[in-house]
Amino acid sequence: MKRAGSAAGLAALMSALTLAAPAAAAPCAGTVTTWRVNAAVSQATFRLRVIRDNGDGTYTSTASSAAQTTSTPPGVVVFPTSVSIAAGEYLGVDLSAAGVILGRLFTSGDNIFRPPMVDGTPQAVYADFGVAPLVNADIACASAPAGPTGAGPTGQRAAALKKCKKKHSKPARTKCRKKASLLPV
Repeated sequence: MKRAGSAAGLAALMSALTLAAPAAAAPCAGTVTTWRVNAAVSQATFRLRVIRDNGDGTYTSTASSAAQTTSTPPGVVVFPTSVSIAAGEYLGVDLSAAGVILGRLFTSGDNIFRPPMVDGTPQAVYADFGVAPLVNADIACASAPAGPTGAGPTGQRAAALKKCKKKHSKPARTKCRKKASLLPV
C-alpha cells in the first residue's frame, strides 16, 4: 500500500485500467448511497465525485457529494450520501492534501486532475501517478442491471418436463422435474 496523491486539492479517478475490468464503472444507473475510503491519516477531508469519460481524452464530474471530514483513526471510513450515477460512470474522490488516502500500486493508476474538478466542466487528466486510491461505493440501481430481462417464454422448462415423462423410475422423474423447475419458462 502506498499513499495516493501528490499535492493538495487533487481529484483522483479510478479508471477501468485501475481495476483491469469494466467493474470499475457503475453497472447501472441509480444512486450512490454509501461510499468508503481507506484513510491514511486520522484527520482529512474527502468529497466523492461521479465522473464520466467523454471519450475524447477529457472527463466531466457529473455530480459530487458534500465534503466529509474524518476524525477517526486511519483505516476504512464510511460516509452516507445520495448522489446520482449513470451506468458506465466512474467514482472519484477529492483529496484535501497529499498522502491522506491509501492506494495500491499499478503500472497505470489514478488519473489526477488539477485544479480540482468542477461539476459539469470537462477536464483533461493532469497526470497518472500509478497509485489507485482505495475508494468504493454502494449503488442502489434505479432498475436491474443490463441482462436478459423482459424476454418472452423460452420453452426450456416445457421441453425439460416433456423429457421427464420419459424417465422410468419415480425418483428419476422427481429429480428431473425438480431440475426442470429451475429453468426459465
